[in-house]
Amino acid sequence: MSSKTNVISALINLYNCKSFKVNDYEDVDNKINKKGTAFENFVKKLFIDTNDNDFLNNIKDYFSHLGDQNHPPDLILKEGDAFEIKEKKSASGDIQLNSSFLRDTLKIDDPKLTDKCRNCEDVAWKEKDIFYVIGHVDTNKNLKSIFFVQGICIACPTHYYTDLFNSFKQHIYKGDFSFSETKELARLNNIDPLDYTHLRVRSMFLLTHPTKIFNFFKINKSSDLNVFCLMTNKKYSSFQKDLLQILEKKNDIEIQDKNITSPLNKNNILECKFIHFHLGSKELAFDFNP
Repeated sequence: MSSKTNVISALINLYNCKSFKVNDYEDVDNKINKKGTAFENFVKKLFIDTNDNDFLNNIKDYFSHLGDQNHPPDLILKEGDAFEIKEKKSASGDIQLNSSFLRDTLKIDDPKLTDKCRNCEDVAWKEKDIFYVIGHVDTNKNLKSIFFVQGICIACPTHYYTDLFNSFKQHIYKGDFSFSETKELARLNNIDPLDYTHLRVRSMFLLTHPTKIFNFFKINKSSDLNVFCLMTNKKYSSFQKDLLQILEKKNDIEIQDKNITSPLNKNNILECKFIHFHLGSKELAFDFNP
């Protein structure tokens, strides 16, 4: 991996983090992303070297893209992976993806991407691995659980969803209505006799919570924070060996081999690494707002 930072370094930073109070990250410098939620900013900070006292001036060393409102992804690491960040107010329940379908990887021709995202790096890219980061934040603004799940572990290839989307559109267009061009499923114009009202048909995607997809995602209710990460063996072995050794030497971090069902084909198995650990509250490890 050529990226200066990655999901393994984020897990190590999270392991060493001594505050899980998410609202500590509400007011951050706009170089990080003032429009982001406190949880999004918390996640972004995990990818920054804790010894970098000048990180606000070094943001471009870590990130090539810090997100666009209403467009995926929320984050791209410089020369590295993409991330979609989702905050939950409950411990389980479906995750709102809104109009953005699930992705196994992030592809340059994805119709939902902005030109800014497509051109975010000096060297042109075609495809990136993507992780879904799902966090449960309680009413006291404490982060209780966080999941890092590689897209390929839960999503079919992009064309599966786009083909389905286009099939729905064609079915709707067979109706006796007039239509306007739209990026949504449809816009029907002649809803009433005098054409005073219009109907927007939107796609709203929901993702089943990881604890319901994988039975080995077990929440320890007595812990202050539960941390989970799932990725393919191939992805895991792509990270720097010295970084993996830091993670593997932690006695209270469990790294297990898991075989999961391919999202596209129930007869195919994906060989994965499952990383999980539990943390208790401590004092703040380092100042995120120098």
